Amino acid sequence: MGEILVAVFDGAERAALALEELRVAGASHAGELAEACALRRDPDGRLRLEVPIGAPERRRLPHGFWHRLVEHLLVRRDGLPAAAERCFGPEFCEAVAEAVGRDRSAILLHLEKPAPAPLLAELEALGGRLLRTGETGSGEELVRRLEEALIEVPSARDLASAAEAVEAVRQRAAEELRRLELKRQRAAE
Repeated sequence: MGEILVAVFDGAERAALALEELRVAGASHAGELAEACALRRDPDGRLRLEVPIGAPERRRLPHGFWHRLVEHLLVRRDGLPAAAERCFGPEFCEAVAEAVGRDRSAILLHLEKPAPAPLLAELEALGGRLLRTGETGSGEELVRRLEEALIEVPSARDLASAAEAVEAVRQRAAEELRRLELKRQRAAE
């Protein structure tokens, strides 16, 4: 079964350079690198996701997968950390959020099989700190699990509150319409 592997590097450009070094080093990791991309956090804190590596016809993950994954792991909004944690576990999410700090970069890989030892050794030799999700399944299964984890079903109380708010707006609009119609009729008399 597969996994998500994150190799974190010091320096905003280091991950992209390391990924290119791996690609140039030979075809031994070509299959693993087909589903990889580089992420950097600039000194100002902004996240930048480099174009995924690998020919589009070799990719198994859907378009935009890495952007959604990075958003769910690193961009803190109400509900998102909990959703990503449901998919990958809180330890992995916290470790990635903490590791990819200012002026850091990372290589993100989706591996269909557990990471081969030579790839792990090369990433570490290039200066990467490795973070692993553990088993995630195939690319399709991972996408399905991630999307299921991100679906939030509102509680009955939330749905009732939303319905009440809509009804209140509808009633105010109807009253305003009646008031304007009455004013128009008086003006016509």
